[in-house]
Amino acid sequence: MALGIKEYRQTAFKPYRVICRVMGNRVVIYLIIDGRRDMQSVLARRILGA
Repeated sequence: MALGIKEYRQTAFKPYRVICRVMGNRVVIYLIIDGRRDMQSVLARRILGA
């Protein structure tokens, strides 16, 4: 199953991390988070509802 993960971008403004998606001439910001947190568990909870 394709998750479309290549459509998303991330950038870091220490200590923060920004997860966004470029859609045409728009940028949609999905998440601004403290980069020191465990990203795998944060994304699992947020995206998968785990």
